[in-house]
Amino acid sequence: MYDSHGHEERIFAEALALPSGERPRFLAEACGGDADLRQRVESLLEALDSLGGFMADSPAGHPAPAARAVTPVAGETRGTKIGHYKLLQKIGEGGCGVVWMAEQEEPVRRRVALKIIKLGMDTREVVARFEAERQALAMMDHNNIAKVFDAGATEAGRPYFVMELVRGIRITNYCDENNLPTAARLELFTQVCHAVQHAHQKGVIHRDLKPSNILITVHDGEPVPKVIDFGIAKATQGRLTDRTLFTAFEQFIGTPVYMSPEQAELSGVDIDTRSDIYSLGVLLYELLTGRPPFDPKSLVQAGIDEIRRIIREVDPPRPSTRLATLTDADRATVARLRHTAPARLTTVLRGDLDWIVMKALEKNRTRRYDTADSLALDLVRYLHNEPVTARPPSRVYCFGKLVRRHQVLFGAAAAVGLALVAGTVISTWQAVRAARAEQAAALERNRAVKERARAEEMLAFMLGDLRTQLAKVGRLDVLDSVGEQAMAYFASQDPQDLSDTALARLAKALMQIGEVRMSQARYAEADAAFAEAYRRAAALVARHPRDGAMLFERGQAEYWNGFVRWKRGELAAATDWLARYRDTGIALVALDSARPDWQRELAYGHHNLAVLDKEHGRFTEARAGFLAELATLEKMSAANRDDLELRFNVADIHSWLGGLAMQQGDLAEALAQYVTQTTQLEQLTRQEPKTARWRFKLADALLFQTDILLATGRSGGARDRLGAARQLLDELAALDPANRRWETARLHAGLFAPLVAWQQGDLPEATRLLGEVRPQLEKLAAMVPADRVIANWVTKTWRMEAQLRLAAGRPDAAGAAIQAVGLAEKIIGEGLASDADAGECMQTLVVAGETAAAAGDLATAQRHWQRALTLFAERAPGTRDWRLLEPAARAAARLGRASQANGIIAQLKSFGYIPLEPWPAADPRGADQH
Repeated sequence: MYDSHGHEERIFAEALALPSGERPRFLAEACGGDADLRQRVESLLEALDSLGGFMADSPAGHPAPAARAVTPVAGETRGTKIGHYKLLQKIGEGGCGVVWMAEQEEPVRRRVALKIIKLGMDTREVVARFEAERQALAMMDHNNIAKVFDAGATEAGRPYFVMELVRGIRITNYCDENNLPTAARLELFTQVCHAVQHAHQKGVIHRDLKPSNILITVHDGEPVPKVIDFGIAKATQGRLTDRTLFTAFEQFIGTPVYMSPEQAELSGVDIDTRSDIYSLGVLLYELLTGRPPFDPKSLVQAGIDEIRRIIREVDPPRPSTRLATLTDADRATVARLRHTAPARLTTVLRGDLDWIVMKALEKNRTRRYDTADSLALDLVRYLHNEPVTARPPSRVYCFGKLVRRHQVLFGAAAAVGLALVAGTVISTWQAVRAARAEQAAALERNRAVKERARAEEMLAFMLGDLRTQLAKVGRLDVLDSVGEQAMAYFASQDPQDLSDTALARLAKALMQIGEVRMSQARYAEADAAFAEAYRRAAALVARHPRDGAMLFERGQAEYWNGFVRWKRGELAAATDWLARYRDTGIALVALDSARPDWQRELAYGHHNLAVLDKEHGRFTEARAGFLAELATLEKMSAANRDDLELRFNVADIHSWLGGLAMQQGDLAEALAQYVTQTTQLEQLTRQEPKTARWRFKLADALLFQTDILLATGRSGGARDRLGAARQLLDELAALDPANRRWETARLHAGLFAPLVAWQQGDLPEATRLLGEVRPQLEKLAAMVPADRVIANWVTKTWRMEAQLRLAAGRPDAAGAAIQAVGLAEKIIGEGLASDADAGECMQTLVVAGETAAAAGDLATAQRHWQRALTLFAERAPGTRDWRLLEPAARAAARLGRASQANGIIAQLKSFGYIPLEPWPAADPRGADQH
């Protein structure tokens, strides 16, 4: 018996596969006494029949799909033997074929599921494609994946597949029949995500994820999802020719709602793991709302071209919006099947779950979750009341959509909402004061309490969902008056007088106000909001010192208090707050050391303090912090080797340790850390070769190695690492030429090429390569003039140009040097210059001095060299950073300060540093008399 609510599309799909004469009996059984459900399914079938004109255009000699769909296929009955398998009982039938329970007779005896594909496929190609998949399928070993054992063809020429027999029902049916609440549905769904992730790591993409391919069995009273049909979709998906187009159309009509936009192209190519992510998003949408994102009836009535357009171009409504559009009766049914009230279900879906689902359903696959585990991890964060990573896409992306659709409506709704909330907050504040003044009026007090709760709920909406929408179009200023009213209201509330619920609600709202202020660079006001949030969160912990959820909220307030003080330059206070945040992470792990989300909080705590220490020269403390973070992450990763994100985080810590070692002059240790990082990232890319983030970070690690190898005179190794990095970055840039981050990294890699040629003694080649990359970097710098890093790279190209011209004896070397000095001094003058910025400025000053001296202008040369040493003195006195020490040694030598120059050179040699150009002898003409 099928559930009669929201499942007509499934009944339709199965009825579609039957001969027309058998459909009435099937519908009577499937729909039971639900006449309305049966009428809806019959209308879908009639709508399909109305496509007859389109179908009639079939090429001569190829029957229309509708005709082929009703043609009975004889030959396989109970007792039929197919290879080593004896058919026992038909257990399923759909648009793709028939599934039998069969008994395998040899080489082992066992019950299996045998799926016979309908006629119309090229059997040899199907079986060949399956054989190509067999090795990858055999490697899959996961409790939530049904194994695929074998494949072949029947005597009638129909391909068949042999799979593990799974006795279960569709995941959507199971959830509804057992009235599973949303949290339980999400827990089942995360298991499905982990199964899909396992397959992806083995190089297998499902291509046809839908409820009928995800069955729930019950083991020891616990539901266990099983994903079936892995490998079959690829085997049966051939190149679309005239001979297979209409077969593809039949399949397309059957389950278009679960098809990714790239699959809707019907090209059969360029499908990767992110297609499965989209299908998982559709399934998640249906588990939450009882309906898929697009109405199957509307799709069937639209025709194939319109179906493809809808899937590729039309954004579905958010789950909470879809729920709101249902009739009261349907909404009540959906809520009942999830064991909750309609209003509560809408509240549950609105916000994080909306964003998670919509990120999985992005049309542009580069905006979806990278992996199924990433999707599952965001759902776990949601279940644990942690911030999720799903966030609105870029401002330009969202603004374009708003212009095309909802700009006017959204603007009007926002304006009305703001007015209502502002009025509610003010009246509530007055009502609360009146209630306190009239303690004897119980009725008035109750009214005030209700009004306050309603106002706080409205504020939560304004500072949550509406804030997110406004951020997308750059209009957070709309919330300014709301934030001010809210702060005044919150200030009137004594934490001691508030319930636990009210305290938690206010603490979260205050942190949201602080985040709005942070995004507007209004740090003093953000500081005030975060301080008030901490007061309330700390009051909660004082009442319940061993409640992990309340400790977690206090930790978030501690983090934000530390972050805003860091932005304001209050370093001592920032360190204090971030140390508290780390200590809260320690307390959370002490409560339950097995919880990965709390272990992550501890890792974040160590990381934030370590970064702060590193930035301010406290290298011993920074190293201890990074090592503590590494120990926490390695422990988590050892417990879950399938969590690739954790392994990526472990690799990333080696990058931080490498950078720290470079600043301390330990180039051997730095290289070792980057090599470790590279090895770990290479393992990740082998498991997920199409994950761009792994490859991008791998290229980054290789470039760090290139830098160190050049600094230690190993040009051969530097050339090899650079070549590997450039190949990775070229491949990424080819995938998405508009990705500015990838293009920027590609140009950065190009900046190393002339250095390698130079170190190998090929100055003409170095000049040529430099001439290629500089115009590209200058173009990029013009596009992002505020980016100090890119400006530094442009400066470096002009400084290198001056050096190469000087080496070639060209008189225009001074012009390039002056250009470099102007750019470098501009960066220094803007403030907040890093050691890399200061080091490059010192290098340009040294070269400018050398070009001036070559022209006979010793006074100008000495002025440049003295400026370089002044910059050096302004940095940390005990620095061991070779980027600062190298130009300092040259400037000191040029000024005749032999003792200072020799001391720095000896220090650099102890690091293993080898200069690109020979060290200059101390110049007695520049001897400093002071």
